[in-house]
Amino acid sequence: MEKKTTQNKVKKTTKKVAPKKKELVVKEQQVTDPALLTQAKIDLIKRTVAKGADNDELQMFLTVSARAGLDPFTKQIHLVKRWSKAEGREIATIQTGIDGYRAIAEKTGKYGGSDDATFTFTKEGGKIPESATVKVFKVMGDRTIEIKATAYWDEFFPSNEKLAFMWKKMPKLMLAKCAEALALRKAFPNVLSGIYTHDELDQGEGEQKDNKKSTLDNSKAYIYSAKSLEQLEDFKGRIEKAKMDEKTRKKLLKYCEEKHEELSMAVDEAEVL
Repeated sequence: MEKKTTQNKVKKTTKKVAPKKKELVVKEQQVTDPALLTQAKIDLIKRTVAKGADNDELQMFLTVSARAGLDPFTKQIHLVKRWSKAEGREIATIQTGIDGYRAIAEKTGKYGGSDDATFTFTKEGGKIPESATVKVFKVMGDRTIEIKATAYWDEFFPSNEKLAFMWKKMPKLMLAKCAEALALRKAFPNVLSGIYTHDELDQGEGEQKDNKKSTLDNSKAYIYSAKSLEQLEDFKGRIEKAKMDEKTRKKLLKYCEEKHEELSMAVDEAEVL
């Protein structure tokens, strides 16, 4: 008996796949990119957060703002002009708040947080701290290193009465912020070098209009503005030769040591990269 084989015809069906939607990729652009700023926005920055800045100082301010990822239009970062007796002119100093410092450190992906400040007092039970020390932690591969810095009351307490009010009301908090800023700048010099917190520079705030600021205030801002070890050595040489009381000289040389450590760490980190 002849077997009949039947072939079942399989009807091929093609599943319709909806076309993929093209993803819209929006490249984030730095609001501080000079090429993207209109003249109106440049004038706005000069009138508000960078008062008195010339074109070179504005360029520096925008470059540092972009590097730090801070937005001057939301007042996260400022440029302040301070009189330098040594230079015989005003020096531009770039400032932010302690929250801005923490945000910059966080963006590096290497920030491991910080400890609460520890304090020393001139007398037991005193309310005004003599010094504050803060430790910050930096993640370096599979290990975390500890970096600490100390801020002293007599170096940061402001002479300006309006600012002194906050220092008298919350002395430990204000001095702790200065110590934390010092520690963060030592830990992350590549992104924080050249930027200082408002609290660190409160001591001379409000006096830049008269050119009678103390040698300490003038030179402190001048030292902090150093961009290289060579420039810092030049500053140090001038301090050693200048006529001033030894107490002031020691403080200024201490600022030089702190700045030297900051710049050295930036060089070491650049060489590793």
